[in-house]
Amino acid sequence: MDQAIKKPGIYKEIFSDDRRYTIYIPDISTENKEPALIMLLHWKGPFYPFKGLEILSGLGIPAFGDLGAIIASPDCPSDRWDDSVSEAYVIELHRWLLDQYKIKKSKALITGYSFGGIGTWYIASRNQGEFGGALPISARPPEAINVDWSIPIYVIHGRDDEIFPIEYTVKAVELLRKRNADVELKIVKGVTHFDTYGFIEPLRETIPWIRGVWGKSG
Repeated sequence: MDQAIKKPGIYKEIFSDDRRYTIYIPDISTENKEPALIMLLHWKGPFYPFKGLEILSGLGIPAFGDLGAIIASPDCPSDRWDDSVSEAYVIELHRWLLDQYKIKKSKALITGYSFGGIGTWYIASRNQGEFGGALPISARPPEAINVDWSIPIYVIHGRDDEIFPIEYTVKAVELLRKRNADVELKIVKGVTHFDTYGFIEPLRETIPWIRGVWGKSG
């Protein structure tokens, strides 16, 4: 297992047992605030070493760079994010990073796109004490909506998504609201499921929400 990296930059790292992750370190030495962490789960497509770099450089940093948060994107250790193997890895890496960078769990966010968004629903619902909030993007809501959500959720979905029809997401959000969950829904118009760059600006618009979630949590 590697040691924490303090210098700003993007790094490809081996966690343990050949489990990989890519991490973005901002200039946290000059930040006059508590550090924060975003766990970013990658989409599907062909799997290869350091798959997380795709979503980190293509979506994570462009959307969330202004937050000044550490962003970590692990490689999925299984063929899906919503299983016990992937869940265990994400939580283990998450806790290790929190410890290395002295980050409170309340200052952590889990998010992901498509395949990674499904994992966000799954992992966040089962580990709500680990995160300050969850932000699934363009993903099918699973059985996670049947649990009692105690953390804020911001759901982003494209109206023209041809892989995961928006109707299922809208229904899930309605059910969550009936259960008094703290949930927001942003419907993005004019982008398809594979137009990932079209979600950069909608994700930037979540920054005040993220800061509010982290602020409320102290």
